[in-house]
Amino acid sequence: MKIVIANYRYFIAGGPERYMFKFMEAAEKRGIEVIPFSVHNPQNERTQYIKYFAKPRSDRLMYADTEMSIGNVIGMLRAVIWNYDAERRLRRLIQDTKPDAVYILHEINHLSPSVIRAAKKEGVRVVHRISDFFMLCPKYDFLCGDEICEACIHGDYRKAIKNRCVKNSKIGTLLRVLAMKLYKKVKVFDEVNCFVCTCNFSKSKLIEGGIEEKRIECIPTFINADRIKPCYKNKK
Repeated sequence: MKIVIANYRYFIAGGPERYMFKFMEAAEKRGIEVIPFSVHNPQNERTQYIKYFAKPRSDRLMYADTEMSIGNVIGMLRAVIWNYDAERRLRRLIQDTKPDAVYILHEINHLSPSVIRAAKKEGVRVVHRISDFFMLCPKYDFLCGDEICEACIHGDYRKAIKNRCVKNSKIGTLLRVLAMKLYKKVKVFDEVNCFVCTCNFSKSKLIEGGIEEKRIECIPTFINADRIKPCYKNKK
């Protein structure tokens, strides 16, 4: 079996990337060939598939460090709304390697859901791991300030725009909302064969947001239990 794993980083920057590399290691031990697809970055791990990686959205990794030059603005718009470069490059990777499936970890604001469309155009199954609420909330976390907020879960984004939920920016929030409306209009998430949630709460929110239960699997994030050493303290 052969799969492509798509994530906007191919180096360890946090938990999602640790999961990615552990998944790749575990899959390869079971005889599954894993092919990475990501964005060009000088911090990336070495791979023979680097030539297929998509263009970065700007000359800086973090949004806060990005200067608003014309090139960076165009790159940001491409990454936030629809990344045709990533779609084209993933299609070429699929054509050259012929995988059985594409496993997407994180594509929003970088690769964009264009990678879903790329896989489906090539007739390849898509599995999408869900580790936040990007499909239902412009800010990803169901928070408005310090308050729990699910006002956008059914597609009404007026509160998000009013409160500038995305980085406290009216323009940033409007772009994110525009992208979410586009994804619904073109029904790109309908092309995902299976969503993988890490807990039942996330699964319940996807169902509430309109995803059919039959397309959702709950698989908790695995850990290497052999490395965990319990620390017992005597109670007096």
